[in-house]
Amino acid sequence: MKVKFKNISDTEEDDFFISEHLVLAYGVWDDKSKIYLIADRELEIIEPFDKNLEITDTDLSEYDNYPKLNYDKEFYVHRNFLPFAKQFERYHDIKIDSIWIKSKLHNFYLEKEYKLTNHYVETVLNENYKLTLIKGFLTFANHYINKNNKGSSYRNHFHFEKTLNLSAIIPENLKDNQHYKFEQLEISKYENELMTFITEKLYYNEEKDMVKDKDLIRDFFELIDSIFIDSIEELYRIKTFYDDRFVIKYNQKFYFLNYDWTS
Repeated sequence: MKVKFKNISDTEEDDFFISEHLVLAYGVWDDKSKIYLIADRELEIIEPFDKNLEITDTDLSEYDNYPKLNYDKEFYVHRNFLPFAKQFERYHDIKIDSIWIKSKLHNFYLEKEYKLTNHYVETVLNENYKLTLIKGFLTFANHYINKNNKGSSYRNHFHFEKTLNLSAIIPENLKDNQHYKFEQLEISKYENELMTFITEKLYYNEEKDMVKDKDLIRDFFELIDSIFIDSIEELYRIKTFYDDRFVIKYNQKFYFLNYDWTS
């Protein structure tokens, strides 16, 4: 299915408004309104007002009905887009200007030959940009952790780094220490393992039965996960007396979130 904008003003006559757009998902809202999800110039998923659209291709042969995303009402999702969309509770959750969403859909956009803007290349495809976002988040996280440590004789910190060599993460002289532990994790459990790691460390000094800020934890996970556009290769947890590291091998490099303590 494809759509294009109609009743275009002179100021809107650019490539985006005069082109056809692949419909990522199509559904029924009520008797008068229909839902059309498309990608905008920066490949953010948007829902234009249906009365502003003209249907140029009605073919739904490449779509599967997945009503869960539309409050159990009719909702056809492009088959190549559906594996990503299924993880959300409602289709509204996909309409967020998120570097994580754009990163996870990058291969889909490539396959469908979407045009990549300079801004998209400088952000979604720029690892240094993503590392800067992560370090900015860690500034908050480390302040939050140590504010809860007030009055304690030690301090904790998150660090996020990468290296070309796994052995560089842990010096050889620490591997004989009784506190050293090296564990390879199952890649299939990656998301749950990293989310748990973040939760345990971020809320280490708080009551165990408190309601955690799930959105904040998810934001932290997504910033890290946005780096991995393709499949990760290996997963490790490495501990010493002072450090606890969550290590992700990707494209022959090792990325690790380290949580340490100092007195």
